[in-house]
Amino acid sequence: MQTTQPSQQSQNLETLKTNIPIILSETPLGPDNLYTVVIKLMQISEKLPNLTGLQRRELVITALTEYVGTNSEQQGLLALLPSLIDKSIAIEKGLIIIQAMDAVATCCFGLMSKTKK
Repeated sequence: MQTTQPSQQSQNLETLKTNIPIILSETPLGPDNLYTVVIKLMQISEKLPNLTGLQRRELVITALTEYVGTNSEQQGLLALLPSLIDKSIAIEKGLIIIQAMDAVATCCFGLMSKTKK
């Protein structure tokens, strides 16, 4: 298993943390943009040298945890990070397949367009 030096780990962490505000572009971190931020941080972490997948995952979680700090409104989002990262990787590897269901939309729109008699 590859390991990185403590100074390299600190550099990697700083790289991710400095990119969070750039990714958010002055929008507060919230449930509506958490997935986008996680995906972009994972993409940035892929370019960092000598990291295993698990180290990248932990780096993203640590960066977001430190970014959120003591903001109680955003701390609830942190509990979602491990699962969100794992599911995103599984989707990318094709281990999870998402299928759109056109029948549901047709059915729902059909019910919504009926008028009362």
